[in-house]
Amino acid sequence: MRGSKKFDQNIRGRFYWLRMKVMIPMLYRKADEIVTVNKGIARELRNYFGVKSVGIRCIPNFYNIREIEALSKEEKSDREKMLYADPILIITGRLALEKGIEGLLNVFNELKRSRLNLRMVIVGEGPEQLTIERFCKNQNLKFQNGFDFHRLPDIVLVNFQTNVYKYLKGSTLFLMNSASEGFPNGLVEAMICGVPVLSSDCPYGPREIFEADTSENFQYPVYTETGVLLPNADSDKNIQLWKTVIEKLLVNQSQRETMISAARLSMKKYDQEIISKQWLSLVEA
Repeated sequence: MRGSKKFDQNIRGRFYWLRMKVMIPMLYRKADEIVTVNKGIARELRNYFGVKSVGIRCIPNFYNIREIEALSKEEKSDREKMLYADPILIITGRLALEKGIEGLLNVFNELKRSRLNLRMVIVGEGPEQLTIERFCKNQNLKFQNGFDFHRLPDIVLVNFQTNVYKYLKGSTLFLMNSASEGFPNGLVEAMICGVPVLSSDCPYGPREIFEADTSENFQYPVYTETGVLLPNADSDKNIQLWKTVIEKLLVNQSQRETMISAARLSMKKYDQEIISKQWLSLVEA
């Protein structure tokens, strides 16, 4: 099970109650065993959906770390290098409403008032692309689709790429503002590629990846060894929180490097050779 059903914004409409209270609990109770990508989803199945008679095992996603690190070293084009000479905030993944892209655009817009050389790179595709273009037009931000530019843009949108890792490599900070996540690949990939990460404390993945030892639903930034958890950037107050944290990290290279080292070490536990053994153990049980 890859994501929360309780917080899934795509489950709605007149059959919402039927799906949440009847179909989902009934179907999952028929399983021989359920595999979730994090402990939060396992708790949700037990406590919210009442799935208590079926074994639940948590096995996170796995990654070919060696391959990701190798691909991240692919050389950038001359225009890409020109853009990456400035500080880069990067977002990767599907451009969907639940990813909270507009909140991060608001954060970026606030930062640009005092940091004119700051750039944002967005790698992905989805329905929120129009929102990004409209936001840039309304806020007088220079928008560019792709790297074929004549003057440096504020925000570059890069559509689907087979090698997103080369864009992660060299970025200053990775941002994620999702309403919910299972096990966010983009977050882990950024950490593998050596990018300090900031994430909303959404159900449930980021908190477990960061191994954050705080209560949920907090209203302030939480600095962990491997990243920063923040409230969702969905209000003026929280947008200012994100802005403050980013400003501090942009001028503190030592702190960024410390986070990078800790994150790379922590991500080794998700290497495919380690996680594949957990799947093998499940199949053989």
